[in-house]
This record gives sequence, C-alpha cells and structure tokens, in this order.
Amino acid sequence: MKKQPMEDLFMTTIRKKRSAEPTAAHYRKTISQELTAIRREVADISVALRRTPNCSSQHDTRYLSESEAAQYQPASTPLSNANDTIRFCQQHFQSLLQRGLQEEMHVLTLNANNRVIRSHQVTVGILNFTSVHPREIFRPAILDAAASIMLVHNHPSGNPKPSPEDLKVTENIEAVGKLIGIKLLDHIVVSRDGCTSIIEFREVRSLIG
Repeated sequence: MKKQPMEDLFMTTIRKKRSAEPTAAHYRKTISQELTAIRREVADISVALRRTPNCSSQHDTRYLSESEAAQYQPASTPLSNANDTIRFCQQHFQSLLQRGLQEEMHVLTLNANNRVIRSHQVTVGILNFTSVHPREIFRPAILDAAASIMLVHNHPSGNPKPSPEDLKVTENIEAVGKLIGIKLLDHIVVSRDGCTSIIEFREVRSLIG
C-alpha cells in the first residue's frame, strides 16, 4: 500500500481540525438561544412584578426609604465600588468564607442609595451555578423593591478566582437585570484565601487581554 506523503497528512489533519471548529452559524444559533431564554426569564419575572404590591409597573415602583430599610438591615455605608463590596462581605459573611462546606449563593438587595436592604440565601449545594434560575435571583429583589442587587457566593476550595461558570452566571444576570431595570452592582466570590469582585476581575482581564 502506497504511503501518503507527509505534506498530505499534515494538510489532511489541518482540514479535519478546521471542520471541527465551531462555525459562525453555530455561534449565531447559540446567541439566539440565549436571547430566547432571557426573554422567557423576563416574561416570568414580569408576571411576578405585576403580582407584587407597589411594583405593578416601572412608573409606580416604590423603593424603600432609609428608615424602612433600617427595619430589615442595620444601617450600612453605601456600596460604591469593589473595595466597599468586598469589605462588606468580609464583615458579614465571615462564617461562610471561613467554614462554608457547600457552595451557597446569596442575593443582597440594595436601595437607590446603594445601601443594603437585606440578604437572601437562594441556593445551597448547587455544583454548577449555570443552573441558577434568574427568577430565583430577582424574586427577592422585586419583593424588597430593590434598585439593584449584589450576588455573593463561596468557594469551599479556598480559591477565590472566579470560574468560567461564575462569569457566565454574572453575564446572564446582568443581561436580565438590564431588561427589567434592576442593576447587578457586583458579584463577589468569598473564600478562606480572600474575596474577588467578578466585575473588577472581568475589567482587569479585558485590559490585559
């Protein structure tokens, strides 16, 4: 049997590799599916919004006053940047970052002045955070009439570096939040070895390429 020249073998390998790479059509289909999923999330949340007192529409949404917020959460300073959010998490999630054995997701609801209204635990022990439903994230925000939210979850491994799944969840929640008018202020990873702001992590990564 005649042997195939080395050059032909090389070109055959290249062609096979290229044919296996995702095409532009594949990416367009994936993005379209993501947008469809987000629209469904918004529709679900809109139903909850209409059923919630004082939140029937964007025009009559009532944010909690400073005195009302104090009934739920001790007065806190406004969370204006990554340093503020990390400092807050270090103070209020000590047990989770030091002794958390399972991954937990918490939602902090904030008023129009970026002061915390209250904290809600929404998931425990989910191995893949991409399965976190945006409805679970935004339901407490709607009930608290929040202007924005902050996500907090722990890494029991001790490594505070955001995973690809963490980045994906952040992106999805940001997209839904923009559509319904509730901003994602930040997403903090807490662990024994430190805390990381995913928003800041993403910005730094984009700067260094």
